[in-house]
Amino acid sequence: MLSINEIDAMIVYISSAAYYIHKMGLANLRIAGYSGYEFKFAMATQKNMPELNSILQKGLDSLSKKEIQTIYEKWVSFSPDSFYETKKF
Repeated sequence: MLSINEIDAMIVYISSAAYYIHKMGLANLRIAGYSGYEFKFAMATQKNMPELNSILQKGLDSLSKKEIQTIYEKWVSFSPDSFYETKKF
């Protein structure tokens, strides 16, 4: 709806916005700023699935700090447009 001007703005988790902008090729959308709310990322498994928990934990533990940063920069980070990229300029 935002992409086709049915709504003017949207508040959404930055990771979701980045994912859909990338997946759907929405070149006319950009992330404009933060709402001021913070979201802590988390993951959980059912207690009755210890094997799955172990597999997921091993996978997470195998990620280097650089890999985690790369994932964060691709899906979660935000950098505002430079001043010369704004309409006011």
